[in-house]
Amino acid sequence: NNFSNQSRNNPYSHSTGGVNINQSDSKIFKGFTLIENILWVFSIFYCFTYLPYIRVICIIPYVIRIIRRVGLPNLKYEYAEKVMLDEHLHFLLYLALLLIERYNLYLMLPHILTGILNIGEYLKFTNVFPTLHNLIVNNRVLISEIRANLDLFLVVFLIIGIFMQLNSIIICIFFMQYLRMKYMLNVDCKYAFSRLNGYVNSKKTILPGPLNFVITKIQQALTYIGGDNRNGEN
Repeated sequence: NNFSNQSRNNPYSHSTGGVNINQSDSKIFKGFTLIENILWVFSIFYCFTYLPYIRVICIIPYVIRIIRRVGLPNLKYEYAEKVMLDEHLHFLLYLALLLIERYNLYLMLPHILTGILNIGEYLKFTNVFPTLHNLIVNNRVLISEIRANLDLFLVVFLIIGIFMQLNSIIICIFFMQYLRMKYMLNVDCKYAFSRLNGYVNSKKTILPGPLNFVITKIQQALTYIGGDNRNGEN
């Protein structure tokens, strides 16, 4: 797969967007980067505390990251295009969406994995914690795939959560609309849909009738979210 090969050749392609973070050697740039990554670490650990304003605090490193990559906000078309294609904006919108819902740790897993990927990128240029850096880099493609798959599994979790009173139906509807938008803009998300459809289609023949029916309905729902009307085939 071209996408997978590109990811392995450039393990930082998912988060840097072609922007090399060591382009500038200025102290201001390095300081800004340090603050961002301190916030990544802090927000990851903060997710496990269940303290107030968790999601608000987690939004801050995304804002810094976007500004550091594409600059301060302006009204130019080129700026809007770069921001819309930046995966960090997608996750920022996701966290903003969660502000309407009560806190659940499993909903924060995409943020935790995004933070780990960004920390691994920062460690590359600091030469500190080389073991941790190597661990993240060597598993970066796997972490990115798990993060993309989480978007699809969260749909199922949110639907089940409605009946178990773990979340509201509103967050489920909004999340499906968010995922539909993300599918159009995010390569990782498209690849996750394609990978899941391929796997499910290969297993349908060995599934018992009732389970096959349920899996097919879930697959059709995810296909609809992805804007594909080909009954789960990509």
